[in-house]
Amino acid sequence: MRLFVFSLEGDALNWFKIFPKGYFTSLEDMINAFKDRYGDPNSLPCAPKIVQQNESNLIKSSAVDERFQDNASYHNFPSTCTIADHSGKVGTNCKNSVDNEKEDQRQIIQELMLLVKNMEINQTNYVNDVRTLCTHLEKGNREMEIMQNKHTKEIEAMKTNHDTEISFMQSKLSGLQENMTTMKANHDREINSMQNKLLAMDEEMTIMTFDHNNQLTTMQANHKEEINSM
Repeated sequence: MRLFVFSLEGDALNWFKIFPKGYFTSLEDMINAFKDRYGDPNSLPCAPKIVQQNESNLIKSSAVDERFQDNASYHNFPSTCTIADHSGKVGTNCKNSVDNEKEDQRQIIQELMLLVKNMEINQTNYVNDVRTLCTHLEKGNREMEIMQNKHTKEIEAMKTNHDTEISFMQSKLSGLQENMTTMKANHDREINSMQNKLLAMDEEMTIMTFDHNNQLTTMQANHKEEINSM
């Protein structure tokens, strides 16, 4: 039905546009309406030439479109032909023209069927390509999810190891600080002890110096007395 519409142009296309959307429910209804409007080439000795075509102004995209446009609009029917003689027999030229048109229409239908078949094949290939692409995307998503889970586990393991190392270093640092505190306290005690010893030694030296001076003074006095007595 859509291909039939593509074959229309000019007055025939304007005629088709007057029908509301969904008016025709089958290709047969469309063909019968077209025959009622423009005549049936199978029932008349000669079909009317509906559209005068200027080939220099017509752009055709392909050989199939060209044949379909020409034959569907009955462009190839002769505008004049010998219709009948006095006996009522149809002229030979017109009959041959109708037979040629039937053969052309048959070939066009075969070409259209081949075109539709190719469209179905292309659609099938497209569906297969889409399915293949979806399969690749799903596989990629699964691989990405696996990599993400692996990366997450590696990050968690690294974080755990890092936290463990930090805790160990903090504990070791705390132990060093305690040792430093203990060593400082011992050092302070030793210094105080040595200072006390030095003070005691100074006192002893002072006492010894005082005693020595007293003894020297006494010895000098005694020596003077001995000298005087002599």
